Amino acid sequence: PKDHFSLRRAKNTPQEVFFLTCAEEFQSEHPCRKLLFKAKNEYNVEKLVCTTLRPTLIPFPELGGCDTIESYAVFVAQFLQYERLTDLCQLPLYLPSSMQILKWNGTADCFDYSTFLVSVLLGSGYDAYVVQGYAPICICERDRTCPDYLFAKGKSDLGAAISVETGATETRDEIGSTQLIHCWVFVNLTNSQHAKNENYTGMIFIEPTTGDVYPLSAQERIPYIGVETVWNAKNHWINLQETNTVQNISFDLTNRELWRPLNNSKGSSDLVHEMPTSWADKISLLEESVQLRYLPEGERFLLDYKMKVELFAEGVHPDGILSRVSSFNDVARTDLICCKEVYEKRRRKDYLSVRIREPRKIQEIFYPGHKDGISSYTVIPGKSQSILFYLDARIDGLVKQEEEFGELVVKEYNNNNNVEGTVKRVLTLTKNESDEIIDDCVLLIPSFTHDKVRVVKVVDTFDYTTRGIPNDYLYKRTYDLEHGLIEERKFQNIGSKQIIKQVYEKEICSSKADEGRKMMNEVSCDEKQIYELIDARKRNEYNFVYSCLDPLSLAREEIINIAAIPVISDEDINNIETNPTKSFKIEP
Repeated sequence: PKDHFSLRRAKNTPQEVFFLTCAEEFQSEHPCRKLLFKAKNEYNVEKLVCTTLRPTLIPFPELGGCDTIESYAVFVAQFLQYERLTDLCQLPLYLPSSMQILKWNGTADCFDYSTFLVSVLLGSGYDAYVVQGYAPICICERDRTCPDYLFAKGKSDLGAAISVETGATETRDEIGSTQLIHCWVFVNLTNSQHAKNENYTGMIFIEPTTGDVYPLSAQERIPYIGVETVWNAKNHWINLQETNTVQNISFDLTNRELWRPLNNSKGSSDLVHEMPTSWADKISLLEESVQLRYLPEGERFLLDYKMKVELFAEGVHPDGILSRVSSFNDVARTDLICCKEVYEKRRRKDYLSVRIREPRKIQEIFYPGHKDGISSYTVIPGKSQSILFYLDARIDGLVKQEEEFGELVVKEYNNNNNVEGTVKRVLTLTKNESDEIIDDCVLLIPSFTHDKVRVVKVVDTFDYTTRGIPNDYLYKRTYDLEHGLIEERKFQNIGSKQIIKQVYEKEICSSKADEGRKMMNEVSCDEKQIYELIDARKRNEYNFVYSCLDPLSLAREEIINIAAIPVISDEDINNIETNPTKSFKIEP
């Protein structure tokens, strides 16, 4: 058996017939104006456009990301696919229900977009209205490639330009006969229960085909030209104001001198006929459709001014891309400047990639959980790279690594996670020119620009307060691999702030057999402190030192310089390093 709504689609009730007659009277009173009161539905039956609205609370709002009016606007703009009016100078003859639009794979014009968005906003408790008026060609065709469309980003004064172009002396009837018909959304947030969660207050316009929001307070940015009628699910108003610009129109719909309502147009002022209820079905969205995001196949391609935007639903793109924005240097979009890609959860844990053409640069951002603990990776091909790590993601405490290929590597550590208390390590590199057998004391590491590079010097900086080694206040250690030297700088104790410099110089062993031996009984009593330094097999935190200097036999030359320095700065330390025998004193 047919339900009530099935019967309402195919025929009009007496109440609907009454208001259709009222609408005809309205139109006869303003024969030169283009007023949309009625349109045929999908059953070829004339219906009041306000009864096509069906307030609906959108299901699965968390999937569509709908929690503010902006998010609702963007969801609808992306969910449907735009098709301009057949004739931009004539009112549409048909206005189907929103459910029928979904059955047609989401293909919709500006009136269909506005009807869908207002139905959703009314269902969510917003005071929303459909606006029928006039707009420039770039708005009606959603031509983002037009330079004038920069108003959507707040970078041009299109509204003011339109006012100058149309002329301040034009009447509303003259505007209606020359401008292009368009439909958008008006929302009054003045007394809205959602106002505290919104980024906007007062009254706003929404362009439903793009999701752009225009506050009425920012009049210079409003792109629309004129307004003819406004309606919601309860009433329909005709604009009686003679002003020819949207910026000067008052939207106080309770003022009968400015706006004339349809439901009080006939009979005495005390006889108010109730507006017919909606004949349209409630908007029903399947979870799969909401997840698909972009009807009908889950992808959308948009051309903007010097820009191309590609949008994909989760699971649609084989590489897991959610969006790709390509910026160009020319209007024809042939000279690429930058490409930005956003990914869904991938095995590599990356979710953002930015590739810049000139100067060449690639940056990737990662979710927590990367196997190496990386949070971001930036590389300038052939020149340098920078890697940031999540705090506490690595056992060695590494939080940042910067490298100039073939020249320098700088590593920074979180000393709370580093056993040795290292806070910074700087490696000075040089290209390995020789193909001969390298001495065991030379350390070679791979490089992006060369097969291997040779480490010339390593400088470690320590936080001596967290090293965990009693009576060892080492703050800097330098490994000079070219000359076989290790230099240490430490405080003798924290209280006196005295600095001690110790230099360990290599001594070549007589035979290769001796070079590979480093046993405890070969170290004299005076050299046990040296052995404690290089015995990396006992303490893993020294394995880097051991790989560089084993199997050298070291002899120690100790130079102790006691300097009473109340405050130790980097400049002071540099002075001490260049003048180890000179004492420095800084006045407190």
